[in-house]
Amino acid sequence: ITTVVVTYGLWVVFRHHAAGVPSGTHVHRAALIDLVIGGLLVLWGLYRIPRWRRVAPPKPPKEEGGVVPAFLAGCALMLTNLSTIAFIIVLAKIVAHSTIPVGQQLGVLVIDTVVVLTLVWLPMVLTVVMPRSSAKVLAAIRHFFDTHGAHTLTVVLILVGGYLVAHGVLKW
Repeated sequence: ITTVVVTYGLWVVFRHHAAGVPSGTHVHRAALIDLVIGGLLVLWGLYRIPRWRRVAPPKPPKEEGGVVPAFLAGCALMLTNLSTIAFIIVLAKIVAHSTIPVGQQLGVLVIDTVVVLTLVWLPMVLTVVMPRSSAKVLAAIRHFFDTHGAHTLTVVLILVGGYLVAHGVLKW
């Protein structure tokens, strides 16, 4: 819920600002947003590299509290997850500044929101649809993220941040 509200709220803000600004000005503003967010993502990724260390073996999973508590916890974590928020800001900006009609922009935002929230809704769907067999799959996924999640996030931050910096420079 929080991701959806933030995504569409930012889209409205960026769309409003793009509409009220002379045609050439919003390109520089969009490029500046790309440069700032991209630079921050690259710096955050580089900051994380020296802190890579072997992760302790994962703790045994706590007793599950059901789908609703898991969903509420997921919403709270998504709201405070800086890497997700940074991607959502860039996503909303790119879609708002695109030249496609508003209906198609909303369609793109729906698809992107579903993709961004995959880590929230997919485990819940698997748990509801096939509780026994999904436990092994979810345990393997949890183990991967427990052991390699920090490295994966660092690489993604540097790659996406580098792309945004390059995109901002080229659009400036």
